[in-house]
Amino acid sequence: MYNFAGFRPIRTENGDSLPEIYWGVIKNSATITLGDAVKLDPQTGFEPADATSDKIFGYAVAFKTKKGLPLELAISGVDYDGTYTQSASGDTYVAASDNQTDKQVMVGVIPAPGVICSALLDAAKGTTTGSDKVGCYFDILTSDSRKLDESTATTTKAQFISVPGVGPADPTDPADLGSTTRILVKAVETQDFDQS
Repeated sequence: MYNFAGFRPIRTENGDSLPEIYWGVIKNSATITLGDAVKLDPQTGFEPADATSDKIFGYAVAFKTKKGLPLELAISGVDYDGTYTQSASGDTYVAASDNQTDKQVMVGVIPAPGVICSALLDAAKGTTTGSDKVGCYFDILTSDSRKLDESTATTTKAQFISVPGVGPADPTDPADLGSTTRILVKAVETQDFDQS
C-alpha cells in the first residue's frame, strides 16, 4: 500500500488488487508530488489535476527516468533535470522547461477508474454537512491536488464520491481511524485512456 500524504490507492471497487502502473512523461515545468491526482494531456504529458473541471486520469505513485531508473537513484544533471525532493509525505519532482523533449522524466500513475483511494480532506469531515457520509461528492482542492476540498461537499455530481469505509454509511478510512480528515473515495469524473 502507498503511504503518501495525498491520495493512497488501495484496491479496485470490486476488491481486486490495483491495476498496473501507467507510465508517462511529465509536462514541461509541471510540479508533481506523489499522492497527487493527475490529468493527462496526450500532447504534453502529465500534470496535477488542479481545477474542479479537470477529469482525473489517476494517482501519482512513482518517478523514473526515460531509461527506467527510479528517480531516487538517478543523478541530477545526468539522468534528469529539474528538481527532485524526497519526503516521507510524498516525493516531489519539478520538471525542467524542456522535460518533454530532453530528459523525459516520467511519473507512474495508478489509473483512477474503479480504484478506491484513501483521500485527505483539507478540513475535518463533517465541517460541511454531509462530508462525513457515504455518497457525498467532492472536488479537488485547487491549491493542492493531493487533497479534496471539504467545503465542496455536495449531493450533486463532482470529481469524487465517498464510499463505505469503517461502516456502510461512514467513509472513514479503516486504516486511519484516528484521523478526522481521511476518507475513502473513488473518482467519478475520470479521463478515458488506452493501455495498449
